[in-house]
Amino acid sequence: MSVIFSSHNGGAVLPKMLESLTRAEAPVGGWKLIAIDNASTDDTRSILESYRDGLPLTILSEPVPSKNRSLNRGLEIVEGGVVFLQAGELA
Repeated sequence: MSVIFSSHNGGAVLPKMLESLTRAEAPVGGWKLIAIDNASTDDTRSILESYRDGLPLTILSEPVPSKNRSLNRGLEIVEGGVVFLQAGELA
């Protein structure tokens, strides 16, 4: 299973979301969390990096500000038979 989300300048909300994911029970077969830093100019990248040890996190970058481009970038590396995409903005 893969979970994909993107963030543009989400430094204010990322810690709360990522902290909640550290308490999630991994599904049978494991999971992959794919985070795309979408042209952020704040501390989004460093916050994502700080959770690498506690989550099965892969961090990608999308330099063009676009949620669709970001999520499509994440689709390039999905694993498993189930993929969850972020529905709302994470900024």
